Amino acid sequence: MAITKSDVAKAIESLAEQGSNPTNDNILAVLGSGSKTTINKYRKEILEEQLAAAVTTAKTLKDAELVTVSQVIATLLQERIDAVQGGYAETVQQLEKQLADTTEKLEQVQIKLDEQVKQTDDTTDKLKVALASTDKAKEDYNALQAKYEQLLEKSGSIKYVESQLTNANARIAELEKQITMQKDK
Repeated sequence: MAITKSDVAKAIESLAEQGSNPTNDNILAVLGSGSKTTINKYRKEILEEQLAAAVTTAKTLKDAELVTVSQVIATLLQERIDAVQGGYAETVQQLEKQLADTTEKLEQVQIKLDEQVKQTDDTTDKLKVALASTDKAKEDYNALQAKYEQLLEKSGSIKYVESQLTNANARIAELEKQITMQKDK
């Protein structure tokens, strides 16, 4: 048996009463059989007709009814606005107090920050002096290193210098013994 537009309309009404969406699958479930293409075609036509009827109904409201509806909406909106404004007044006062407190704290933090910036500037100045001293020490070290390398080159070899140093240390140790013995006498 073929599905009619009337069958689809009844299925849509049934689904609306149940609170379900009139999808093709839901309509097919209510009807029990039929083509989704046919159901879709009739569903689309019915929904367009319902929309057109709703638009027509909305257009037929009389001016007085529209004015009454507008006045009721305006009254409800004003009541809501008054209620919201009353609630916001207290919130605004609280926020203003919080803002004042926060501003005061911010000023205190700014003072501390300024002090720390000054201390940082002082430390930076001291660091620059220390770096200049370090640079001078590096220059002195490099000069001494260059002299040391020149001495190594003049002496001929590092081993020669080390043997001389070992001999000198041995002589120093011997001389220290002799001095100690002389003191003990």
